[in-house]
Amino acid sequence: IMNTELFESITKYLANLNLDGDTLRAYTIDLHRFERTMGNTPISSTTRETVKEYLNGLSIKNGQRVSLATQNRHYATLHRFFEWCVTEGMIQENPMENLPRRRPNKDLGEVQPGTIIRSLNKEQIEKIFRNAQTTREKLLFNLLYTSGIRISEGLDLNIQDIQEGTINVRQGKGNQPRVGYV
Repeated sequence: IMNTELFESITKYLANLNLDGDTLRAYTIDLHRFERTMGNTPISSTTRETVKEYLNGLSIKNGQRVSLATQNRHYATLHRFFEWCVTEGMIQENPMENLPRRRPNKDLGEVQPGTIIRSLNKEQIEKIFRNAQTTREKLLFNLLYTSGIRISEGLDLNIQDIQEGTINVRQGKGNQPRVGYV
């Protein structure tokens, strides 16, 4: 059942965002999933409890709960959408105000965002180098390992982008250029 009011609000909201393609796509997916879940519930009737139940009920296709990172992305998307709804006068207050984010479940291996999950030990690094089939694979892993650039950034490099220990990443995250060092 399509919620016309919510659908139209989401469409208007998304049209006014100034985000790059991947972020806009994620917002669109998240908001339309929320809209489908809400059915015909008006925006003004969305409560803190409704949003909390929605976030806690997020699951992937096989029924497993979504990852902590995915749930946090949905949280941020909805929070920003409801802030916009308040600004537009559609609702009086953000139903997500003071709604805490889900805590990581250490038993499931979840960690706080920003926490270094793990590092490679010497044996793992050597195994990766041993299993690298081509010179390209060896070079790429060495570059990623020593510089800290993202895989997508490494794959997008041209030879002229690397000069005297400096890596000029033309399009990093968010289509922003940045510099890495070897």
